[in-house]
Amino acid sequence: MDERLFARIYEHLMDEAALLDARQYLEWHATLDPDIRYSAYANLVRMQGEEGPTGAPLFLENHASLRTRCEQLTTPGFSVSDNPPAATRHFVTNVRLRPAEAPGTCRVDSNVLIYRTRGTDLAPFFLSAARQDEFADTSQGLRLRRRLVHCDDAVIGSRSLSFFI
Repeated sequence: MDERLFARIYEHLMDEAALLDARQYLEWHATLDPDIRYSAYANLVRMQGEEGPTGAPLFLENHASLRTRCEQLTTPGFSVSDNPPAATRHFVTNVRLRPAEAPGTCRVDSNVLIYRTRGTDLAPFFLSAARQDEFADTSQGLRLRRRLVHCDDAVIGSRSLSFFI
């Protein structure tokens, strides 16, 4: 394992979590690769050995659709479901560097726990998930090119998905 690359990736993931928690969505969007594919799935409960899809889609996004979501979440009046804004914390753990599939890229697996609370809600919301990321190592630094999220829950208990995983 390349320890310097791992350190860069870990720092990038921590910076990303800080941007998302601070609701700096447009700044976060600026760190994405123009070819980004961002998808997240809720868990589909299946009997052992049962075949079929592995999850129900929550997000199927690209660079343009993520930009639209970021603008919506940062524009007062366009983000009705998250007004007043919720407080969010991303906890990223179990970060593992995997062999790259293409030159100039690296693959990273991690787990994430999101804690989200709103002043009007009595109980906080938690979401845990496994992530598979691909980063491009560019002259501008690491850029997230692919994110595949598998949520642990089959039912997402949040009133809205006005956050990023």
